[in-house]
Amino acid sequence: MKTFPIVNSRDEQPLIFHFQGSSLNTHISLVKILQSRKIQLPKNISIVTTMTKAPLYSQPLLTEQLTASKIPYVNKAKNVDYQNWQMTQKPGFIIKGLKSVKTDYVLILDTIDVLLAGDCRDIIKRFLPFKKDILYNATANRWPNEIIDKVRDRDWRGKFCHLNAGACIGKTNALLDFYTEVANTDNTGNTRHSEQWLVRKVFDKHQDTVDFDWECKIFQTMSRANAEFRDNKYIIS
Repeated sequence: MKTFPIVNSRDEQPLIFHFQGSSLNTHISLVKILQSRKIQLPKNISIVTTMTKAPLYSQPLLTEQLTASKIPYVNKAKNVDYQNWQMTQKPGFIIKGLKSVKTDYVLILDTIDVLLAGDCRDIIKRFLPFKKDILYNATANRWPNEIIDKVRDRDWRGKFCHLNAGACIGKTNALLDFYTEVANTDNTGNTRHSEQWLVRKVFDKHQDTVDFDWECKIFQTMSRANAEFRDNKYIIS
């Protein structure tokens, strides 16, 4: 399959794409391009995911892509029946995964709708200039749609100005501390039973060390994103 660069509005190529919600079907051509790519990662990073025994969808994009490229990953939720699964369980299984890795850095990624762009060997070099311990992907839509985290400069961050918990990179020890706090956060008021609700609550208190990639330098979410093919490349905005 012929492939083309996939770039953000700044003509930079993100490394990880998150096709959350209906965008998985809206951008099927981009999905197929990414599925065909061989993945490369640096040696000092691990991948932690949470995929239950029977996925809710027939095609777990991330794990199929990783397996095809012989990239190992950690999945402590693999023996959980999805019919008994609640999203608020997710932080606990992430903690179990983090405790088992030996690398300095970790990617925590959703399984169903996340794909890597191919050669990601410079991902840590891209992460370090943010000067944060943890960096999440950014999204155009706030979910749950309620005020949980208050970001001082959100108004000038542009279109992708909300945190999405489905993909992040960080220092292993910092992620373990962060998700331990998430797992111990009071769930009262979490009417959507959403782990993102919990993550956003903890993020609100730790914005000095945790942020989201609003410029889409590493992560690109596709919900409410426009994809235009022009000048032999896909431009996401």
